[in-house]
Amino acid sequence: MGALSGAFVFSIAITPVWATSLGGAASEKISSMDLTLEETEDALVYARDTGVSVERAEKEMTGQEDFAVLVDEMREKYTSDFVDAEWKSSSPEIILKTGAPKTAIDLGTELADVIILDAPNEVERLKATETVHKSAQNLDGMENVVTYADISGEISVLAQIEASSKKSLRSLSNSSDVQNSLNEEVPKEFPVTVSFVTDNIGEVEIRGGRAYGNKHCTAAFSLTIAGYAAVSTAEHCSNNVTRYDGADVQKYKSLARAKGDARIVRAKTKTYKATNTFRFDNSRDRIATGASNPVNGSAICKYGITTGYNCSKVYKSGICSSGYCNLHAAEKYISKAGDSGGPWFSGSVAKGIHHGVATIDGKSRSLFTRIGVVKDMGGTVKVK
Repeated sequence: MGALSGAFVFSIAITPVWATSLGGAASEKISSMDLTLEETEDALVYARDTGVSVERAEKEMTGQEDFAVLVDEMREKYTSDFVDAEWKSSSPEIILKTGAPKTAIDLGTELADVIILDAPNEVERLKATETVHKSAQNLDGMENVVTYADISGEISVLAQIEASSKKSLRSLSNSSDVQNSLNEEVPKEFPVTVSFVTDNIGEVEIRGGRAYGNKHCTAAFSLTIAGYAAVSTAEHCSNNVTRYDGADVQKYKSLARAKGDARIVRAKTKTYKATNTFRFDNSRDRIATGASNPVNGSAICKYGITTGYNCSKVYKSGICSSGYCNLHAAEKYISKAGDSGGPWFSGSVAKGIHHGVATIDGKSRSLFTRIGVVKDMGGTVKVK
């Protein structure tokens, strides 16, 4: 696990104090699962975009959706104990906080290795990341800020200096004032490290593509809200849409930026009906069969009006960029301007809503918001 190994390097405090093995039965259960036709097609594109063999792609994807459903259940039932999870085809991992109850451990070991760590839970980590991100954005001379945390709780801040402030880059880099001030914003178990750059580190992708409002974004999944048809897209896309896919629509609700980048646009009357189809390629649709949140390490695909159908792997969660938090990063940068608001999916299962791009761990990576925020806004993904 990328984040886990990094945590081992930087902090003795999170060394595992207890672990349990997956066990042969669960391993056999995963290996015996079959891919759907849609997942098989994703595996071909994933193999193409990542450079692995089709056989390896299919092996990596087998069982990941069942694991994602389990992780969602763990996150909901044991919020204060849940730290993180990562999909690995041979040995998926669920990380729980020290003191997690036996019922949580037993549930996790149905499909995964459970690791117990002395580390903040996911909610604590996301809140600390959001707090640091907001404070860093408010500092003088900041053009943009990207913030994320390892599961150990160590928070990394990548700060882009405004052009007019480049002369002061050296003094800022050598000064501990900024770093010290940010460390004062959060508890001591969340140490903050700041790096200053002048290159562009992130943006929301709002230009070009199909006309979704006057900023030309991409829509994601069809929804239902109290009997009305609706559609999800990115919050940074236009809020003044009056027509979408032949229907008269109006603004309904935007997600708080601390929770992600998403909005819902709703039909004006109940005469319009939501369909369970979503565009996944330039001229082809799929029928949505479910919705589950993304898991680090799992294969995932996306569609956007500009770049079309591409696949990568979920790299990291809990990212803050361009004023939005609780974002997920893909391993690769597979999107462009105009893709914002578009669907992220695995097979026929809804996974997220496209945001943009940011520099994470030294590389440009596409970002998206988890699909679970639709429920937070009162909507339901229309499924088969």
